[in-house]
Amino acid sequence: MAGQAGPQGALGALRAPGAQMRSSSGGSQLDLACLEQLRLQGTEQVLDVGAGDGRFARAMARQLQPDGRLVAVEGSLDRLAAARGHAREDAEQGLVEFRQGSAPDLPLEDDERGEFDLVHARFLLEHVRDPSGVTASLIAAAHPGGRVVLVDDDHERLALWPEVPAVSALWRAYIRTHDRLGHDPFVGRRLAQLLHEGGALPTRVTVVPWASCAGCADWPDMVNDLAGVLGGARALMLAAGVASDTHVDAGLDELDRWSRRPEASLWYGLCWAEGRT
Repeated sequence: MAGQAGPQGALGALRAPGAQMRSSSGGSQLDLACLEQLRLQGTEQVLDVGAGDGRFARAMARQLQPDGRLVAVEGSLDRLAAARGHAREDAEQGLVEFRQGSAPDLPLEDDERGEFDLVHARFLLEHVRDPSGVTASLIAAAHPGGRVVLVDDDHERLALWPEVPAVSALWRAYIRTHDRLGHDPFVGRRLAQLLHEGGALPTRVTVVPWASCAGCADWPDMVNDLAGVLGGARALMLAAGVASDTHVDAGLDELDRWSRRPEASLWYGLCWAEGRT
């Protein structure tokens, strides 16, 4: 991931260290909702920072053909290789220009700096130690009057019904691993403030819904994603002393039992903020 972050992963993200959410149909649902919010016109020059596996970068780029352009920046060499590999597999290797680099020091040519119509970062700021500095770097890449879109998590927005105490306790422990890494698990609620502090005028905020229930076709994928986040953060939770193996196993077992209930539902809202430079 671009910036001063560790590995990506989480629920919309809930992307936490060691796991990645929204991997299949859940990811498609979220991507479609985010694309609708972006309102791309098809001619923009777009910079996507923290592109991860490149799936959403390519989804944006499809809406920019043939007149627009998308540059995607990713800090992890492994993720960058995966993004390029996925693009080749789908015969879309020319759709996005992937570059390796960090958000504080974007890998841009001199004639590209301050020239993008839209600068976009999704699931980035919760994984950096200096979200204010990173946001300022993103804003500087847009031209005067350009758009900057920040999309990120506020992990308190997760709700399961009927309530599952063992899962809730494990989720709280997972949130605490962000603190141990110097990251903000609630950065989503601060996005408009970060835009303002970075020199952009916040013009729109909303919440992108990410929800499912036991009768939905995407239910197994969403439950598996949540289990992957919690299980993937096991080592971090143990190292931080916020959970034990017993607690992790109990939470995952309870999640599995809960997911089989016909009235079970999962609710989450992804924070979205847009500004103008």
